Amino acid sequence: PKSQILAARNLQEKRHRHKLNAHSKNKDLEKMEIDDEAENLWIDLAKKFSLSPRSMQRVKKVARTIADLDNSETVTTKHILESFQYRPKIHE
Repeated sequence: PKSQILAARNLQEKRHRHKLNAHSKNKDLEKMEIDDEAENLWIDLAKKFSLSPRSMQRVKKVARTIADLDNSETVTTKHILESFQYRPKIHE
């Protein structure tokens, strides 16, 4: 719903001084609240799929946005898993 999107955007702009998660810097991601289980899952999946550091950061930014849409202060495993689902698929 539109109200949910606007609320998430307001959270992001407040958190990043008028920027959205997509435009946040790596230092902003280091400050991100992510529970330990979600952090470990993010690292394990990044290794499993051989993600580049840039791809890893993109997954984390998307997970932060999903958490914002859920109105969650902390990124959880649910958010990491959903974020991985949105990654582009490479066909061999």
